[in-house]
Amino acid sequence: MKNCQLLFISFAFAIDKKFTEVFLNVLLRKGRELRSIKNVWLIAGNISRRCSGINSTLERVVLHQNKQLGACVFGGIVSIASLKKMYFWDFWKLWVQPSGKPFRIWHARRNSDMVWGIIFRDLLRMPLQLVFTSASQRRQSKFTQFLTSKMTTVIATSSGSAFYLNRSSVVIPHGMDVDMFSPASHSLELRTRLGIPNGIVVGCFGRIRPSKGTDLFVDAILPLMRERDDVYALLTGLLKKQHSDFFQKISLKISQENLSSRFIWLGEVDGAQMPNFYRCLDLYVAPQRWEGFGVTPLEAMASGLPVVATRVGAFETQIIDGETGFLVAPNNADELRDRLNQMIQDRQKRIQMGKAARDHVVRSFGINREVKAIHSVYEAIWKSAPLVQENSSQTKSFWEESI
Repeated sequence: MKNCQLLFISFAFAIDKKFTEVFLNVLLRKGRELRSIKNVWLIAGNISRRCSGINSTLERVVLHQNKQLGACVFGGIVSIASLKKMYFWDFWKLWVQPSGKPFRIWHARRNSDMVWGIIFRDLLRMPLQLVFTSASQRRQSKFTQFLTSKMTTVIATSSGSAFYLNRSSVVIPHGMDVDMFSPASHSLELRTRLGIPNGIVVGCFGRIRPSKGTDLFVDAILPLMRERDDVYALLTGLLKKQHSDFFQKISLKISQENLSSRFIWLGEVDGAQMPNFYRCLDLYVAPQRWEGFGVTPLEAMASGLPVVATRVGAFETQIIDGETGFLVAPNNADELRDRLNQMIQDRQKRIQMGKAARDHVVRSFGINREVKAIHSVYEAIWKSAPLVQENSSQTKSFWEESI
């Protein structure tokens, strides 16, 4: 058995460069190790080296799915300690027939997740059916089209995402955990504890790169900072090496205005800590030039914040223009600045829109709606195959003996 595991791991190293880093670092990550697989019906693929919006949405959904059916995360980074985790070297457990179901669902959200799902199901003949969630709003590569063609069912997070798929799909928008993301009860105390200045704090969260519009946010808020000395910018997000020149240009522009002290750069923040940083804000900005779905406006609105966002991704389906925030044209720093100025100058409007934003997310984007819709997809797949009867014999297979 150990030889089989070593053979498979060697094969994985050979075909997937990402596997090496994930495999070596996985023991340092959070998550509760999965010891029994019989009652696990859902495997959420998470083959990734870094935290991203995909990780955040995956973890929140799986956390709630586990209340209805056995669920665990396979591989990669997990920031929520209570989630059940399945490690790469336990892959052989997927041969074990699940209790009460004809097969397990392998839910992929990246190309790498789809690759491994296909290997497990089609090459290793494990009892799995594959579901893929796509948030992308751009033309797929031939490779991605091939992978999605092998999926049992595909879910799109918006009609825009569904448009770019080369096959039929079910549209299920991302939901938000409105208990995790909620308004602050003592924001001043929280700001003091986290080292955030007291003033009008405007947030912009996401990776530091051109597609996220970090430079547009800076261009829009700098003139407002010159007019008022109580405006601060709070930014979080990973900065990759290839975007260091982009960041240096932004930093130089800020320093030339002598406003570096008004920008708080936190870098990459653990997902579990993000709700508190939203609670420190007065206003949130999503200045993206391009986006797939984009959950940060939902996180902000669930936290009781008004949002100014560009008309990209699914933002137009999330934000009620003029009621829960404002929508502006992408790549337009002037229009973004005008809306920011309007919100900064009117505290009562910020409070009013923030309350409306919270109510809107609770009413229309609660995570239970997403979980229920996804579960209906799983049930349709399970009902399409005959139920595998439980083995009433006292004799157990080798795989059953091994877990």
